[in-house]
Amino acid sequence: NLSGTGTSTGINIASNTGGTFTLSGTSKTLNTGTNAAVTLTTNSGATINFSGGGLTITTTSGTGFNATGGGTVTVQGTGNTITSTTGTALNIANTMIGASNLNFRSITTDGSINGINLDSTGAAGGLVVSGNNNVTLGGDSSGGTFRTTGDAIRLVNTRGVSLTNIRIANVGTGPADQAGGIDATNLQGTNLLRASTITDMGKAGGSGGTNRNAVSVINSNTNLTQFTVENSVFSNSEGTSSFIFTSARFASNMSISVTGSDFFNLVPIAVQVNAGDEDSGVHTVTSNISNNTFRNAHVSNGQGGIIVATADQDATHNFTIAGNQFFDLIKGIAGGNSEIVATQTTGGRLAGTISGNTLGTTAFANGDRRGIGIIAEPDVSANGELGSVDVVIEGNFINRLPTREAIFVDLREDTGNSELIIRNNNIGNLAGFEGQVGGTREAIDVQTRGEVARTLDLLVSGNNVRSNTDTPFSVMNLEVNIDNGTPGDLTMNATVTGNTFTNSGSGNELFARARDAGTVTTLCLNMSANTVGAGAGVLDLDDVGELNVQQASAAALAA
Repeated sequence: NLSGTGTSTGINIASNTGGTFTLSGTSKTLNTGTNAAVTLTTNSGATINFSGGGLTITTTSGTGFNATGGGTVTVQGTGNTITSTTGTALNIANTMIGASNLNFRSITTDGSINGINLDSTGAAGGLVVSGNNNVTLGGDSSGGTFRTTGDAIRLVNTRGVSLTNIRIANVGTGPADQAGGIDATNLQGTNLLRASTITDMGKAGGSGGTNRNAVSVINSNTNLTQFTVENSVFSNSEGTSSFIFTSARFASNMSISVTGSDFFNLVPIAVQVNAGDEDSGVHTVTSNISNNTFRNAHVSNGQGGIIVATADQDATHNFTIAGNQFFDLIKGIAGGNSEIVATQTTGGRLAGTISGNTLGTTAFANGDRRGIGIIAEPDVSANGELGSVDVVIEGNFINRLPTREAIFVDLREDTGNSELIIRNNNIGNLAGFEGQVGGTREAIDVQTRGEVARTLDLLVSGNNVRSNTDTPFSVMNLEVNIDNGTPGDLTMNATVTGNTFTNSGSGNELFARARDAGTVTTLCLNMSANTVGAGAGVLDLDDVGELNVQQASAAALAA
């Protein structure tokens, strides 16, 4: 056992080229004030182990645990803690973390530039902060609290970071600060943020940088096996950057999971996962955003939803967005085309499922924007990118979007052959709020328009749609159209079957259009076994282009 207090310089091990140093006592108490508590420098070839647990570090402006310049270090056992005020609690740079990891029950800083800094820590081990292993939503902060002037936790070329029961709040000292919560570059291995809270980020006129993320993971030519966020709370941001932002660039594969968490009172997008960033390189991103709650966006320009995207023609993004709740989002935003759930590609393959989500509740509507949106606009002439979409939208409950589309799909520019299924969704049937979707837009709007030859295979099946759509719009719109006046030889093969369409507004129930003459646009339409409620008109067909109807007559379309 050992202790160091007052003006003690704590533990200092330096300039060793080999050997193993083990501090194995069950009690190691260091209270060193302005001095560093543990200093390990230039120990290339040496291994330093703190075993037996009981490492308790307390400093004011001194660094708590500092290891730089080589060697291997581990902290083993239970009950290890670091508490610092303006000093960095944990700094590991150009030093390997051993396979037994750095294990701490808690790490706390209050006023330092960074609370934790891990930079180039090797491939063997990582950092584990366990707290009390409380797994309830948001945790109990027993893993430590962070209030910093810069990024609370900075991770560069490191791996195996597991953080449980931490709280990050009020980072930065003013609105101009570029301070974030967890900032990771080239993160590797399997990583976890569990039962934690990040709050009060990017507060205008107060603490927190306005353009930094609560969690940012950006990899370039570096694979990330898994980054998981679960049972955590993210709240109170007036900044403009997505609260959780991940991006795989160049040749980087990445897997992201966000589950069981709560997002509220946010100005920015809550979760954004990108594959590519207009950077070349073959890579695949897999994302799972499931069973979260996205609610009560900031009253001023609040968004609070999800974006999954690709931005490079060599990128593939396989995504699952399932079982989430979205309400009271998209507020105070003038103009623009915002979606609560947005999938976007400016290049690359976007493939996934949006299923079992609930948009709108009896207590809360959503703002004057779309519900689920799929936008594809790769542009060969502008950036040399091609892209495609393969998406299933299934079993969602979408309500209280009184003036905008519940489901909006727009394949533009140089999008290639794509597939879309819209199946078994329940739209506009919430008791007491029936028909509150569409209004001045369609409830379901699917458009394919572009500059290259493309076929969209579309299935619309088993949906129950009740709308308040007014003329000149319809409950559902299917449209094939050229883009920017450039012929694209576009084809939509659409099967619409087993749906119920009801409209309380003045518009038609169904509208199908092949907009441009000749062989440029073709709509092949097969409709059967649909139930269509009485409205101003049941079906409107526009055959300026080539419109092929599978049934013998237009009257049979609603049969």
